[in-house]
Amino acid sequence: MRTAIIGSGPVGMTAALLLARKGMDVTLIDRDPGPVPGQDWQRVGVMQFRLPHGFRPQVRTFLAERLPDVHAALLARGAVVMATAGLPSEAAMLSVRRSVFERTLWEIVSSEPAIDRVTGHVNSIKVEG
Repeated sequence: MRTAIIGSGPVGMTAALLLARKGMDVTLIDRDPGPVPGQDWQRVGVMQFRLPHGFRPQVRTFLAERLPDVHAALLARGAVVMATAGLPSEAAMLSVRRSVFERTLWEIVSSEPAIDRVTGHVNSIKVEG
């Protein structure tokens, strides 16, 4: 099965990665051509791109269980698991800058053989057959 995902933000990239690892061919379409190695990434249209983010415990748990390579790469790049005193460890969130989160995910998704990236803008969808 071939799947097209329009939008290569965190949700689009996560969906592409999960589908590709289930054996599907995925085309990921985004107007942003992505980061250039060694250069600052100007993520157009994402005003909060440089700000620190606190990802809810559900996101941290999901990454650790379903995408452990992404979770490990984020921790290696400075993401911190933040627990709150008096709460169970399952309530800990993941703290990382959005730019680090997206760049890490972008690099892992880009190395996945079943995912093709297309840079462009989608105006409409035409289904044939």
